[in-house]
This record gives sequence, structure tokens and C-alpha cells, in this order.
Amino acid sequence: MSGKLPQTDTLLSLFDNDIKKFEVVNKHYYDLFAYHATQRLTTFNFFIVSLSFFSSAYALLLTRSASAEPHYGVAGILSFAAYLLILAFSRLDARNEQIIETNEIPLCHLQDVFAEKFGGEKWRSFKRTTDIAATLGTYGKLLPVIYYIASIVAVLGVIFATEQFFKFESKFSIVSFIIICIITKLVIFFCKPQKPTQAEQQ
Repeated sequence: MSGKLPQTDTLLSLFDNDIKKFEVVNKHYYDLFAYHATQRLTTFNFFIVSLSFFSSAYALLLTRSASAEPHYGVAGILSFAAYLLILAFSRLDARNEQIIETNEIPLCHLQDVFAEKFGGEKWRSFKRTTDIAATLGTYGKLLPVIYYIASIVAVLGVIFATEQFFKFESKFSIVSFIIICIITKLVIFFCKPQKPTQAEQQ
């Protein structure tokens, strides 16, 4: 997010002091921002539903009954599929975050124009919410943590089912867990799409 736009006077001249022109441009960028912000939350809702399905199926496969033994092999495959799905959702979320921030830039600039024209910091809503987010946290910080925790749980499910199916020693579980956790952290935290540069923001 950018600060005060240096070219405020130039932008003001584009609107010719016509509030209707400003409203049209502002609505265009706000609709883009709102669409992708909603899309991000919808994607997260689908993630929760998918995770619930995989968790229920995994628990059912590991249930021991009088007529059936636990299906460790199938449970391991299912848990690995859940792990891949979590990684896919985390990539989609990173992409949505990038698009949201890109659409937020022109809105910040337009709010600077409006604040310069009519006065008052009350028009700079993005700046105010950014200050609040610095204290309370943001979706951009919280969601990657949720995806990472979910992926670790899925990894534990894979390792447990594999260990039970092949009768591996516990040393295999420890080594596998450490390796996959490192790979997951690299994928989720370090393979994010690039954020807009300072030059692009201006």
C-alpha cells in the first residue's frame, strides 16, 4: 500500500472538480477490490469444507470394528491427497492476496485525491485500517499460518498411516516429518507471488 500520492494535483485536474467522475472511477476500482476480497473468503470457505470431508473420511478409515480392520493404506493416500489440496489452496490464497493488494493501490491514490480536495484523514480508510491491522493482524498473516498448520496435520496423517501399513520404525516417522515440514514451509511462505513494487504503486 502506498502513502500520499505525489501526483495529487495532476489527478485532481483529471476529474475537473467533478465529483461524478471521481465516483465512477472510484466505484470501478472498489468493485474489483471487493470482488477479489470476496473470492478470497469464498476460497477459504471451500478449504474448510474440503478439510472437514478429508478429516471425516480419514477417521472412518482408521476406525477398528468387529467386522473390519483399519485401512491404513487408503488412509495414507487420502491424507497425502489432502496435503496436496492444502498446498493448492495456499497458492490460490497467495494469488488472491496479490490481486487484492494490486487493486488496493489505485483506491489508496483516489482516497488521497479526495482527502486533498475536501480535507480530512477520514477519507483515507485504507490507511486507517492498515494502522489497525498492524496491531490486530491481517488475513495475509493469519491464513498462511492456518494453511501451514493444516498441512502439518495432513503430514502427520500420512506418516502415521504409512508407519502402520508398512510397520516402519519410529525413526522413519521423525525423519519424514522433518523433511516434509521444511518443504511445506518453503512452498507456503517463500513461493508467494511478488507484491507490487514501489514504482508500480506510484
